[in-house]
Amino acid sequence: MKAFFICLVLILALGACKKKTSSTPTFFLSDFPLKTGNYWIYHFTDYTNNLVDDTFTLKVERIEAISTDSSLVYIYIYNDKVIIDSAVYYFGGNGLTYKGLYQQYSFFGNFHLSLPFSQGSEWVNTPTLDTLKVISYSDKYLVTPDNFSSVFYLYSYYRGPKYLLINEIYFSKGIGIIHKNIQYQDNNNFTNNRTQSYDLIGYQIQ
Repeated sequence: MKAFFICLVLILALGACKKKTSSTPTFFLSDFPLKTGNYWIYHFTDYTNNLVDDTFTLKVERIEAISTDSSLVYIYIYNDKVIIDSAVYYFGGNGLTYKGLYQQYSFFGNFHLSLPFSQGSEWVNTPTLDTLKVISYSDKYLVTPDNFSSVFYLYSYYRGPKYLLINEIYFSKGIGIIHKNIQYQDNNNFTNNRTQSYDLIGYQIQ
């Protein structure tokens, strides 16, 4: 009887250990479907003195391999079938970087992802003013018109001498960016404050 009791305790202990070692949800490069022809349609809102409320499409036009483990993904941003901006995703050994090709302005906002990432991961963003951190993971993210699954919430915060900049990005595994929010607060003139919001309302993924 004593031997049976000891075996039972060992089995329960092993079972408890097994539960604790469950896999952590992780976002890999393969979870971001950057393939030629794929596109994402966003509802864009810019809360300024003159409210901007519009939609635009971010489309992968071509992919150029620059080495055995790195590539450039060329992006066009359309509004009513007119190209209004262009950008590149660069992915290599240190992750994935989005950068607008206009020198002074990036319509979608530049950022860097250190891949793979999971809840609690953090790294230096681009531009190197702040740290982008993975705040949380959720199995479901309820937005209109779709309910997305496997969603990571990323957040960065930078307080400069004259302004505050907050950047929020929501990534869904297998889809990409489903929501992005940029807040700019002017410490000296609140009339310059602005919030840009991007919500995914449609997409085509191969």
